Amino acid sequence: MLTAKTADFFPAWILQARIAFAAKNYDQTMALLENVISREADNLDARVLQANSWLAKNETTKAVSALERLNTSYPGAPALKVELAKAYIQSGKFSQAAAVLNEAVTASPNYADAVLLLSEINLRNAKAGLPITALEGPPTPRPRTVLPQRLPALPH
Repeated sequence: MLTAKTADFFPAWILQARIAFAAKNYDQTMALLENVISREADNLDARVLQANSWLAKNETTKAVSALERLNTSYPGAPALKVELAKAYIQSGKFSQAAAVLNEAVTASPNYADAVLLLSEINLRNAKAGLPITALEGPPTPRPRTVLPQRLPALPH
């Protein structure tokens, strides 16, 4: 096994954790991530995947707390703000999600994930004019460090 031969090669552990996450084996994901986090507590990829695992297990309080800490540590990272917004949405905190998405769009006006998620929230809140300006520019590609995640439906 790759991780047995290269115990300190964190990308291998994270890759295995992503595979476990994709297979919806969240306990295995967390166990694999612990190998990284115990040695490198500030590993951003591991921490984001850990938060996404908590969200998948419906442990939203842990996920929100972890993502808020990451957002504080990396205030200029719009991809983290989108992840935090997703956690806020899953916890039913839509105004906080909109606020953090506004920060992401301000930092990166053409970041597609932030613009689209903020647009959806604004449209559902009858603020249809807000997303139009941001949707006019070319989209910024999604960074590879953020894992795609299925969001719960927003309330009508």
